[in-house]
Amino acid sequence: MITAITFLSALALVGVALSADRSTPKAADLVRQSYPVKAATKIYNGSMVAIELSSGYAVPASDTAGLMVVGVAQNQADNSSGANGAISVEVEEGTFDLAATSINQGMVGDYMFVVDDQTFDDVAITNFIPAGVLVKYISATRGQIRISPAIGSMYVAMQDKFASTTPGFGASLIGVQDSTGYYTHTDVEAALAELAAQISGDTSSTFNFTEANVLTDDDGVYPALEKLDLKFGDLASVANGEGASLVGVNDAGAHFSAAESDVEAALQKLAKTIVITIPRFTGWIKDGTAKTPALPLFELPVPVRIKRAYVNLGTAPDTGKTLALLVNGSAAVSVADLATQAENEALDIPIAADTNIVVTLTETASGTAANCDLMLIAQVDDGE
Repeated sequence: MITAITFLSALALVGVALSADRSTPKAADLVRQSYPVKAATKIYNGSMVAIELSSGYAVPASDTAGLMVVGVAQNQADNSSGANGAISVEVEEGTFDLAATSINQGMVGDYMFVVDDQTFDDVAITNFIPAGVLVKYISATRGQIRISPAIGSMYVAMQDKFASTTPGFGASLIGVQDSTGYYTHTDVEAALAELAAQISGDTSSTFNFTEANVLTDDDGVYPALEKLDLKFGDLASVANGEGASLVGVNDAGAHFSAAESDVEAALQKLAKTIVITIPRFTGWIKDGTAKTPALPLFELPVPVRIKRAYVNLGTAPDTGKTLALLVNGSAAVSVADLATQAENEALDIPIAADTNIVVTLTETASGTAANCDLMLIAQVDDGE
């Protein structure tokens, strides 16, 4: 019995942690309740009882969706042949000693889930039907759990609210910390929906990005990517005007003209150049008349124009003497006096495709020549 002195003593302790025992008043618990039994159902005495939430009738606890455990049956209720609510079952809430599948001491205080009407486990089989809270661990296959409608309804409510995919539930109840101001909404569900709308379809244009190199004049992601695709989408193309035609050449040595400022044009120019080397031929007579050395005949499969000629002699013509070299009857290069080397870089001698290239020499000195090296630089004649 709580006396007035005890009650006043309890009031005096409000807001202060206990330093001695106290007598705490306890209201009477409503531990029994009668529930109507579902049709064609039999509930055994001592079994866990659940309410089928869709109908409101009592059934044996099981791993079935839509059930809420309310206690343990205090009598057998056999409604196998009866209609809904034909009989009732007395159910008591409280702490009960029941079979377990596999539990341990560290699970005390955790929700336990229904396996069948006399067994619980810490892990749900399928449907997460809460049996109650483990209050005492006895063995791996036995424990005491606290069962009451309040515990079951709280778990169901939490599931509905935080695990639901229904709008207004689940993530709708969880706030978003948005220090950067990316969202206008304050809960997870709405913020995710807002993000999904912004990054899907054309609406990605609502996102901006930093463009240090100013490749586009658009700030939105979608139009900027579209413009970049138009600008660089053909880099891998083999069509003229695309592919390498879009890649510029860094021509520090000024080897190419302004018209050859991209990779494609520069490669085409390089491919047009043909080097013809005729090494160490000899045996012509120096008598001032044209001689054709005994050289192998050769021709090119494409039309070319001889642009440059370079010659190196084993013996100089001598003072007042000259050696003139002609290619297919056109003057190419000459060496005079005591020089042994000469060049001509201003030639334009056309040679048709599949035509023999013939070298002719005229030397005003006398005697038999020693040797001569000749190099010709030609370019493919493509009409440019």
